Amino acid sequence: MNYTSISKLVMTPVLASLFILVLLNAASISKAFSLLNHFDELENTLVQAERDVNDVLSTFKTQVQEWKNVLLRGHDEKDRNKYWSRFQEREAEITRAINALLANESVSDKAKQDIRAFLKAHAVMAEKYREGYQAFIDAGFDPKVGDSFVRGIDREPAELLSEIANEIAGQATGAFDALRDDTRSTLWMILLAAIALSVLSVVYVVYRLRSQVIAPIKQIASGISDLSKSRYETPITYQSHHELGVLADSARSL
Repeated sequence: MNYTSISKLVMTPVLASLFILVLLNAASISKAFSLLNHFDELENTLVQAERDVNDVLSTFKTQVQEWKNVLLRGHDEKDRNKYWSRFQEREAEITRAINALLANESVSDKAKQDIRAFLKAHAVMAEKYREGYQAFIDAGFDPKVGDSFVRGIDREPAELLSEIANEIAGQATGAFDALRDDTRSTLWMILLAAIALSVLSVVYVVYRLRSQVIAPIKQIASGISDLSKSRYETPITYQSHHELGVLADSARSL
């Protein structure tokens, strides 16, 4: 007689549940690695952009300081050429860094709008500084004359740089928060699914054991015990297509 094994009846859903739990664990690990990859991506894009704009702001302040050095020490040709050369180097460095930020696809449109405004203001500032430099030389190296040409000209670019830094910092913070919330919700879903599956598996196994193993064994054992005592009136009603059903049929035949 063909029959279904009790082990298959009980173990198959258990193994299936364990397999699903393994898949859920793999999903959680995959999500963790995905989180690390996204953090690395943010580190290399928005966070790096935030560092870059702060570096530009620092370089901008250095550029302004180099101009002050030109005015204070410009009466000496060697010092004048040195500090003016440094001023121009900082200017070119700022332009390169800002253009790189403009090409960064992760930077928001609002920040790029401010970057373009800064480039225009910085170009106007550069022209004014060159006019001031020439006037400083023509005035016999009078710092007041040179300063009068550029007074307040660096205020707008400095404010724009601060706005750009704040905009990118806010964008980076928002990206981190969104990534953290998405990851947290996904992991919670995986955890709840794992708990629910574990509970269902335990309930199913307990139900199967009680209905398909424990209760039939008790009935068959009672019947066989009565048979051993020559009491044949105890009914053995249990029927199934697995080993206990065969045992019950054999007991009834006896």
